[in-house]
Amino acid sequence: ISFPVQETPVISETFTTSKLNTYTVLKKKEARPKPSAEAEPDAVFFTEAMMEDEGPLHLEHIVLPDEMMAELRRSIRQWFFEHLEDYFDEAVSSSYSVVLAKREELKSELDLRCHLHQPRSQRIKMDIHNVRAAELRLHSERVDRHCEGVNKALADLKDESVVLIDRMKQDTQDFRNKILAMEATFLNARKSDKLAALCSSLPSVLDSHISGVQTAMRNYRQHVEEMLGKLCDTNSDFIGSFRLFSEGGNFSPAEIEILRQRLHKASAIIAAFEGSIMVDLEGLESQCLEQ
Repeated sequence: ISFPVQETPVISETFTTSKLNTYTVLKKKEARPKPSAEAEPDAVFFTEAMMEDEGPLHLEHIVLPDEMMAELRRSIRQWFFEHLEDYFDEAVSSSYSVVLAKREELKSELDLRCHLHQPRSQRIKMDIHNVRAAELRLHSERVDRHCEGVNKALADLKDESVVLIDRMKQDTQDFRNKILAMEATFLNARKSDKLAALCSSLPSVLDSHISGVQTAMRNYRQHVEEMLGKLCDTNSDFIGSFRLFSEGGNFSPAEIEILRQRLHKASAIIAAFEGSIMVDLEGLESQCLEQ
């Protein structure tokens, strides 16, 4: 496969426009003349001699000389590039004006859209932001009321424990006074049957006191456990009632985390109160039985 060899153009001439831009005219190399028929010895040609008639005289003035054609080509080329440069400047100026006009048009459209969106942002703030803020405030108030209820229930249990402690101390003091009274009776007794009756009554009095202390402590301990169990269950159910938007709920992860932290804190308070009051009850029971 052979490919045609591309001819390298050569510089023919250069010219400069009125804007002082210089251009170069290129043209192809002239092809080598083919060998004439006289160079081939074997070629034989026969020609017929003819006499050309001379044309009319006015036709001689129609034929333009080569120098004039070359000058015309140079003039046309010069005028064309002059016009091309002027057109280029006009096109750049026109495009710049079009771009500026388009930018102003787009800026005006943007300003209009921003102006139209301003009341929308206010409506979004009123219809969505404020409504959501009110909802979150209601949820926060629910948590506040729940925590206040937990604290009130614990305070009531604390007050009940204080009343129980005072009552148990009073019962213990009454028992001691009763024993002291029996001691005086023992010292003043003169008959053996009376002493025997007093001795037989001592175990029953002691058993009654111990049974009363244990029953009171057991009943109150059950009451405390039931109340604290209800508080823990209510708190756990409240924590579980918070669901994310993705689960069909009403909270985002950040919102639900804030509320759950407060409820977890309430759970910790309940657990700490349970441990403290149980220790107090055990100490009270031991103290009452020892006396």
